[in-house]
Amino acid sequence: MTKPDVTLQPTKGVLTAAAAQIYAAYIAAGRIEDGQIEDWIKRSIREAIAIARTIDASVQSDDELPAVDAESSGITTPKPLS
Repeated sequence: MTKPDVTLQPTKGVLTAAAAQIYAAYIAAGRIEDGQIEDWIKRSIREAIAIARTIDASVQSDDELPAVDAESSGITTPKPLS
């Protein structure tokens, strides 16, 4: 029997981890009954994606910040002590 090989892109890996935590919380809360596992997994995935989209819309990452020219920004480089 061979093991399945699963390779996820970084974003999908993060979403998988978030969905797994959400799903685990539903299990711990006793919300999941027999025959509902797939529905709760799908719900957990949708909620993880909704969280990621809300964060993306609310927060600017370092890559999204405009480049700042040190000279025009007024930032000065300290002079070495003599």
